[in-house]
Amino acid sequence: DAPIDGRTCHRVQTMGRRGRSVFWIDAETHVLRRFEFPTAELELATGQRGLSLVGEYQNATLSSKVDPQAFMFEAPANAKTVEAFVPPGHEMLGKPVGKLEFSDLDGKPVADDFLSGKVGVLDIWATTCVPCRQTMPEMTKAYIKYKDNPKVAFMAVSIDEAAVENDTLLEVLADWKVELPVFRDLSKSVVERLALSGIPTTVIVGPKGLIQGHGQPVAADQLSGSIDTLLAGKDLYTQLLSDAEQSAKEILRVHQRSI
Repeated sequence: DAPIDGRTCHRVQTMGRRGRSVFWIDAETHVLRRFEFPTAELELATGQRGLSLVGEYQNATLSSKVDPQAFMFEAPANAKTVEAFVPPGHEMLGKPVGKLEFSDLDGKPVADDFLSGKVGVLDIWATTCVPCRQTMPEMTKAYIKYKDNPKVAFMAVSIDEAAVENDTLLEVLADWKVELPVFRDLSKSVVERLALSGIPTTVIVGPKGLIQGHGQPVAADQLSGSIDTLLAGKDLYTQLLSDAEQSAKEILRVHQRSI
């Protein structure tokens, strides 16, 4: 037992693959007053040890009366009506990637035909991106496999501010044990043009300049499989769109059954 604001709490500890969790339960009312989140994954991602993440539930009560207005929702005047939710960037599949407004570390703009006839793998990242520390080494494994293949091009596109110097980019990547060709998008044009919802994001472009993949980075072997499929002259986006359509139909079917 331990107190919070003068109230005795029972503490219950659980251990799981994500680390240790602790529930602080009010001894009198049995309401959850504090929760210590597991931090094993966070420590792995940041390389820091001894991190803590705590939720404080102030004035928490059980079975209290809640104002019905708390559950009311009015759609904003500019709200967009959609038939179904789709993964971020899904609407970009099969569309031309267009002109790349990137530059190399010497400030030289990327040529318009840089990806012409090639399978392009764009890894959008930033030095402040904690998940990138885990995903970019996987990208490196795939890059090493294809770096001598003239039909495959990898681009680690940084969207860091101009104040972040090139040397800093390279130092961070070296610390992460990442080996990738580095480019910069100082205007962050890629965020809007490629409909990014966050980073890291991997965009795969086929030899015809069409976006074949768009989403969270994947393991090196899965990425290699996608690259090999495109090198064989096949498309990825058609199957992805078909899978999404089937998922939407299944969700609609389940929804209709529940009405």
